[in-house]
Amino acid sequence: MAFSPHGVVHRSTVTGRRGMIASAHPLASLAGLRILMQGGNAIDAAVATAAALNVVEPYMSGMGGDGYMHIYHAKTGEHQILDYMGRSPQAAHLDLYADPATQRRGPKSPIVPGACGGWFEALRRYGAMDAATVFAPAIEYAEQGYAVTVKNAQFMASNVDAMRQYPATVANYLPNGDAPRPGDVLAQPDLARTLRTLAVEGAQAFYEGEIAAKIIDYMANHGGLITAADLAAFKPAWQEPIHIDYRGYKIFAPPPPCQGIQYLELLNLMEGFDVAAMGHNTAATLHRFIEAAKLATADRAEYAGVADPPTAGLLSKGYAEARRALIGERAR
Repeated sequence: MAFSPHGVVHRSTVTGRRGMIASAHPLASLAGLRILMQGGNAIDAAVATAAALNVVEPYMSGMGGDGYMHIYHAKTGEHQILDYMGRSPQAAHLDLYADPATQRRGPKSPIVPGACGGWFEALRRYGAMDAATVFAPAIEYAEQGYAVTVKNAQFMASNVDAMRQYPATVANYLPNGDAPRPGDVLAQPDLARTLRTLAVEGAQAFYEGEIAAKIIDYMANHGGLITAADLAAFKPAWQEPIHIDYRGYKIFAPPPPCQGIQYLELLNLMEGFDVAAMGHNTAATLHRFIEAAKLATADRAEYAGVADPPTAGLLSKGYAEARRALIGERAR
């Protein structure tokens, strides 16, 4: 699958009868497809795709991150949310982040990574394959290398100065000390070894084993905050989704602190407008959408991070009606 010189491709719609993989990189999508073709299920394929993105899209996706997984059971109609959002280190406090640069990068910026724990928890409950099989495509890409795309090269080139501050980053992503060019083959043997360790030992290696020890050692020697206790304490959590009814459809999202509540509230606000009559992308529609988005965003910023957010109230139709009354013909 080719990338254009600008890193963007416009393609015809793809259809299928038995499965579909969509991701930010064709090789990652291929990894998931390979797992499906070998008899794996959707969860196996999702984790294989995520692991492969760790290799071919490291600037956006990786085991140093976190997230949510929304799982739908077609046979039962059940929705489940797997929360593997990272947590702040116990030693973190606001005084440490007065400098915006400290917030953006460096050893004090990371939260406890949740992605690895989430992948393995999803496989434990719903996977049909062993981890070695699921991680095999990602390990292959890391060991043998993959052809750098235009988009890969652009992201790396735009961050070269920052990357050069970290010797391990230079060794893994800047061959010969400079950003790779489109078409160069980039191998990541250290990442391949990490993925192999995970495939054999599971998430325990990341949070309490060999990989954890390396993370803790780096943090201790470079002024970081994550400790052995922080890593060992991390546990993914299964949750019930939140949802609304919107024009005859049920729309689901993870509960707070996920930002999904903002988008459900936005839909509630827009439900009171005759969007079809106003027309797609007209000034009238866009004005109301923008104003509704402001209100929903304000509520998310105010409530989503608190310990016990008023979720039911924020998503009630009555609350949406009251907030909608604030939207006039002029921008607020």
